[in-house]
Amino acid sequence: MPETIDKLKAIQSKNSAKGLNTVISVCGGSCTGKSSQVARGILEYLKAFVLLFAQDRYQHDADYITNPNPVYEWDHPRNFGIEKCFDALGRLKRNQSVEVPNYSFASDRPAGMERLDPRPFILFEGLYGSYDKLIGWSDFTIYVEAPFYARMLKRIFRNSLERYNYTPFQILERFLSSVMKAHNDFVIWQKEQADLIVEMPFYFCDLKERFGLKPVGDYQPLIIEYKYDIDADTSVTVERNLDSWSFNLIYQDKLYLNFAINREMQERLRRFDWKSL
Repeated sequence: MPETIDKLKAIQSKNSAKGLNTVISVCGGSCTGKSSQVARGILEYLKAFVLLFAQDRYQHDADYITNPNPVYEWDHPRNFGIEKCFDALGRLKRNQSVEVPNYSFASDRPAGMERLDPRPFILFEGLYGSYDKLIGWSDFTIYVEAPFYARMLKRIFRNSLERYNYTPFQILERFLSSVMKAHNDFVIWQKEQADLIVEMPFYFCDLKERFGLKPVGDYQPLIIEYKYDIDADTSVTVERNLDSWSFNLIYQDKLYLNFAINREMQERLRRFDWKSL
């Protein structure tokens, strides 16, 4: 990170002479650590010299889902107001203030407006942070990636405990369908034009701390259909009991996640490359 910050400061020195601010774009797949780790790290280094502008501010509201794309649902690039992001980002780069929405995940709607005043560094973070024409404003692009299993587990806990009130089954079902489809068709191509690619490690203890997770019981295995060992302490299993299946997360011989899945889901999980980025 220090070397990257030095590069950014050099870029800003040149931009400043032109009356421009420096745009840092942080993009990548869902639950890779874009905001919680990478963007937070940049904010800590640059402090008062950086403004965070999250692409989620321009996510379309809940009315969009009444006529969603049946393949991508909410994860299609056009659900993130690319044109409006482009206009706002350009004004911030040119040292102009902007009025942007405050998006509420609790209601899936904008909750009022907020004025953003430019700073020497504009940190633009989001799923499609450098998608399409947005790359034109970026002075330095960071693509963040993490293994399939890490993103899947983090999304299950985040969307059931922190962001929404969905069930783990609903979250996993969407992740295996529209989220992964959009990732492979749109998100991953941003990697090709990134100035820096960051692969985030995964430690279950980090999730434990962030979400205050407690064991839901001792682990008593049934018939294991599939098992993936994340590390010496952590594994995920898909298990069968007669004609039903369950998804299980085990950490240090304790069960931290257990919910029922169907045959289709257990077959899809077996087909995924769990190490894929």
